[in-house]
Amino acid sequence: DIIQLEHLYMCKYLPVLRKYSNAKLILRPQNIEYIIWERYLKNLKNPLKKFLLNIATKRLKKYEQNVCDDLDGILALTPEDAELFSSFNSAIPVLVIPMGYDYSKLKDYNFEKQFEETAVAYHLGAMDWLPNTEAIKWFLEKVLPLLTAQNQKIKICLAGRNMPKEFYAYASSQLEILGEITAPLQYQENKPILIVPLWSGSGIRAKIIEGLALGKTIISTRIGAQGIAYKNGENMIIADTAEDFAKEIIRCIQSPETCKAISKKARELGMSLYNSDTSAKKMIHFYHQLQNKNG
Repeated sequence: DIIQLEHLYMCKYLPVLRKYSNAKLILRPQNIEYIIWERYLKNLKNPLKKFLLNIATKRLKKYEQNVCDDLDGILALTPEDAELFSSFNSAIPVLVIPMGYDYSKLKDYNFEKQFEETAVAYHLGAMDWLPNTEAIKWFLEKVLPLLTAQNQKIKICLAGRNMPKEFYAYASSQLEILGEITAPLQYQENKPILIVPLWSGSGIRAKIIEGLALGKTIISTRIGAQGIAYKNGENMIIADTAEDFAKEIIRCIQSPETCKAISKKARELGMSLYNSDTSAKKMIHFYHQLQNKNG
């Protein structure tokens, strides 16, 4: 009845699917792809690379716009994404269904363990994704020196598959650099502060959805937090400069009570808006509407 395409790049199969199937073809885009590259280009210094990527980005934007004409519906992750897709094709049905977290995973998770030891700030993400690499490079070059200069007791952990080799050179008694984590929930259990220093990307960040579910104190740039219905200082913290990012990390490390208060509100936000059961019900209802509408 339904073929759901996970990611824009699966849309290259649309002609074949149309030829051999009468199913409704729905796109579940993880990002607005060309926006990721437009944001990346703003910070790129290499003129030749910038010139070539600019050409590729314009082609990608055109493809992303045109592909909407061949779909039966779109499930956008954020209202901003939905508005943009609707501007590409106002006739296509678009519904906002944010990424959801499966809370059944957390039946054995100890939410209090993160407050039992000295506070640790951490980042966990795939380091073969360009926005993550860019984010951690910025953090290491701009934020880390401010942290080490102000607080000798600070502890930072950075982990993720395909960690760039050059990042390991920053490791110290204050900074732990790891590769792929095989037990991510266990790894995060004793770490209260999740950092998301993104400067490109679009859609909604899975690491933040998980961080809310785990009751983390999340410190993110505004771009990293886009698509999340947060309240700054209540259930998340927004920091858009290196100075603010460092200041907020130190404040949270020095104040367990701040982390506990934000942790509680973060879990409440996650459970109310980013629950996979709720998202699944909305998705199924949308699919029934599409089928009924077209007989």
